Amino acid sequence: MDKLRNFFNALDERDRRRSATPPPFCLATVDPAWTSGRPRLTFDGETVMSTKNYPYLSPAVFSAGERVLCARVGHTWVVLGRVG
Repeated sequence: MDKLRNFFNALDERDRRRSATPPPFCLATVDPAWTSGRPRLTFDGETVMSTKNYPYLSPAVFSAGERVLCARVGHTWVVLGRVG
């Protein structure tokens, strides 16, 4: 019985670790007032715009208010480009 309990406890722990890992990609909307430099973003599922300005790939082309795809790099997000 203890082996079975330990097995399920290990599965629960694995699931907790997986849920704590952020996804590699996400969608966001660029600050409607953005004109140049690193944009602030409103990430999908959030209602408040970030206070942080996020880097983007130099060939990325997007405008204020557009939806963008972001990739997780280290402890931050990098805008990859416009969606759609």
